[in-house]
Amino acid sequence: MTTPGFRLYRNASHRLTIELAGEIDEETALYCERETRADLALVPDGSLRVVWDLSGVSGYSLDARVVLVRLQQFLASKAQRTAYVACEPTARSLALWAARMGDEARACIAADRDAAEDWLVDHCEAPKLDLRSGRAFFFSKTAAN
Repeated sequence: MTTPGFRLYRNASHRLTIELAGEIDEETALYCERETRADLALVPDGSLRVVWDLSGVSGYSLDARVVLVRLQQFLASKAQRTAYVACEPTARSLALWAARMGDEARACIAADRDAAEDWLVDHCEAPKLDLRSGRAFFFSKTAAN
């Protein structure tokens, strides 16, 4: 069993990565939220590409989920785009909930880190709307949607 925890790091290319692992409880989520908000206090809105790496998450409490949604709502203003790395059902359910309830319209959920990174890099322009179907799509070299 993995000890619950998180890692937060940001690099010079406007990339923020949040890695969560283990059974995420409210205390861990609150600590992650405090550290993230403090680190991003002076970051301009819309300037980051955010990666949530949830591949190590084995479970989470409902209270932790509420905190992570609140953190995602904060990050939605700071992020240009957001990618969630989640391949297991538990991690995917957390990613879906955080993206949907956190008002993140510019997000994707990827099965691995490489796919998430490709999506962040390859889809820098705004989506185009197909007027016949009403669905958004991206022009790119890959079909990573």
